[in-house]
Amino acid sequence: MQLAWLIRILTCLALLWAGTTSAATGAFTTAGADARNMTDLPTQSVAPGLMHGIARAKNEVTLAAPFDGVLSQVCVNEGDWVSAGDVLAVMDDRVARSAVRVAEANAEMAATIEHARQDLVLADDLLSRMTAADDGFAIAEFELNQARVRRDQARAALDGARQEEQRAKERLGLERARLDTHQVRAPFAGRVTSVPASPGQTLTSQHELLRIVDPRKLRIELYLPVEWFDTLHEGEAFRLRGHAPVSDTFTGRLTFAEREVDAASGTFRCVFEVDNSDGKLPVGFAVELLVENNVPVAVPYAGDSATRESSQAAAGGAPADES
Repeated sequence: MQLAWLIRILTCLALLWAGTTSAATGAFTTAGADARNMTDLPTQSVAPGLMHGIARAKNEVTLAAPFDGVLSQVCVNEGDWVSAGDVLAVMDDRVARSAVRVAEANAEMAATIEHARQDLVLADDLLSRMTAADDGFAIAEFELNQARVRRDQARAALDGARQEEQRAKERLGLERARLDTHQVRAPFAGRVTSVPASPGQTLTSQHELLRIVDPRKLRIELYLPVEWFDTLHEGEAFRLRGHAPVSDTFTGRLTFAEREVDAASGTFRCVFEVDNSDGKLPVGFAVELLVENNVPVAVPYAGDSATRESSQAAAGGAPADES
C-alpha cells in the first residue's frame, strides 16, 4: 500500500514538472517570434509634407557691448527702423574724447613747421651771401663751412618737424578710431526688435545690447527626402505653404541644396529665400514645401514680392492688397 502511494506521488511530481517546462519553452518561443516580428516591421518614413522649417530673417544680428564699460546712451527704441551705419548706442567715452583733444593739439604743428622753414630760408640766404662775397673778399673757409652747417641743420630741422607732424596725425587717427569704437553702429538696415540694456548699466562684452532684424528677405531651411535629391535645383523657385498666422502659399527660391545626405534620416538640407520687400510676411512662422503627386511644385520666379501674388493666384487665392 505504501509503495503504491509513493508511486502515485512520484508520477504527479513528474507530470507537474513536465507541464512547467513546456509552458516556459512556449513562452520563450513566443517571445522570440514576437521579437522577430517587431524586427521585420517596416520603418515608417516621415511624410514629405510634414517636414517643416521656420521662416527667419536672412539678416539678423544680436549686438553686444564692444568692451567692458558703462553704457552711456541708447539712441534707438524697440520698433525703430535703422539704416546701415546709424549709431545705436554709445559707451562712456569721456577718457577717449580727452585723448583725442590731446592728439589734436599735438598734431597742430603748422607754427613749428613755418618757424623751421624760415630758419632754412635765412640759413640759405646767409650761405649764398657769404659765397658771393668770397669772390671779391677774403672769407675764411671756417666761416663758409659754418654757414653750410647752419644751412644743413635748418633743413634737417624742417624735415624733422614735418616727420613729427606726420606721426602726430597718425596718433590722432588712432585716438579717433579708439573713440569710434565707443559707438555701436548698425551693420545693416533693419528693425530694432530688442533693447535689453539701459543707460548707466555696467556691461561686459558678453552683455546683449540690442537686436536688429531685416525682414525684407526671409531664409527657410528645410530637410527634404532624398527622393527629391535630383528634383530640386539651385536657382529654381517653388511654392511654399506658411502655417499660422500666414496660412497661405508664396514663392521661395532655392539658393542652396546641400550635396550631402543624412543617411540616418534619409534627408538632405535645402535653403530657400523669400522676397518680403512689402513686409507682409512675419518672421518666425512655420513653413513646408508644397507637394503635388509627391513632387515639389515649381513656379516661375520674378525676383520680387509679386511672385507671392502669382503663386496665390495659381493656388486659386486672391492676392493681398498692397499697403
